[in-house]
Amino acid sequence: MIVRQMGLAWLITIPASAALAMAAYGLVYALRESDLRRLLAYGIVNGVGVMLVGIGIGTEMAENGVAGLAFAHVLYKALLLMAAGAVLQATGRRSLADVGGLARSMPWTAVLALVGVLSMASPLTIGFVSKSMIAQAAGDLHRTGLWFALVAASAGVFVAVGLRFAWFTFFGRDSGLRPADAPLHMRLAMLLLASLCVGLGAFYEPLYRLLPYAVDYAPYTGAHVVTQLQLLLGASLVFFILRRALAPARSITLDFDWLYRHALPRLGVALSGLWYSAAYAWHAAVARILDRAAAGVRRMHGPEGLLARTWSVRSMGLWMLALLLGLLLIGYAR
Repeated sequence: MIVRQMGLAWLITIPASAALAMAAYGLVYALRESDLRRLLAYGIVNGVGVMLVGIGIGTEMAENGVAGLAFAHVLYKALLLMAAGAVLQATGRRSLADVGGLARSMPWTAVLALVGVLSMASPLTIGFVSKSMIAQAAGDLHRTGLWFALVAASAGVFVAVGLRFAWFTFFGRDSGLRPADAPLHMRLAMLLLASLCVGLGAFYEPLYRLLPYAVDYAPYTGAHVVTQLQLLLGASLVFFILRRALAPARSITLDFDWLYRHALPRLGVALSGLWYSAAYAWHAAVARILDRAAAGVRRMHGPEGLLARTWSVRSMGLWMLALLLGLLLIGYAR
């Protein structure tokens, strides 16, 4: 199996149901995200979760689906990221809440972005002929619950990432922005990826020949096409009914960045407080020691100190005698 050939056999031990948590994680956060690039990044998280489900299933059909989806994901997600980059370059805005109606002045970018959105699961696109193999593998094993979960993940990411990105960027509320369309070289790059997404979806044999196992799978059956179209139309209907609730907000959705936006600064403040408290206590202790040493020096050498007083000749003679006696004893001991 391809996973064992890559030295990743331990991944097969991942339960497919547990890998769905990763797909759900990306889906939930995508529904709340308003940043263009972060939204698409959560779509990548969802896609990788679906791939892990296929690895967890572990059959040849599933691993073919994983390999095909990985290749397809590179194409259509790169296309969407290019479209987001074109919007960012043209408007300087990165939030879905700050753009809208850009299809009026950026029609080429809008059309190519729609191709990327449809390539997630629509017939005649690369997502349709690759992602469906993973669901087929679950169906072959009679994992009905898993099959429904994969179908729901496919519909969910189409709504949370694809439709939210396309609608709130190029259609929907008009932001009043009228930037020029993407430069020619950017449009040609997007057109190349869009052509691959559609070409390998309509003529999928070259893609299937690259998969690790011989493929015994016909994606364009009547039942499969009708089911997928019903799924996409139903997902689109749900989106348009709930589009106000799914509208982006001018806010930051915190994910892992909660650690360095909130937790680490607060920890830094707490540690700095402890540091300053410890440093203050250390300086206070050193100051007390130095004050005591200075007081001792003043007691001995100050104006009224022991060594600064006027001594009588008799006392000095006694001290000299004691010192000489000590020297004699030292010399005798040696």
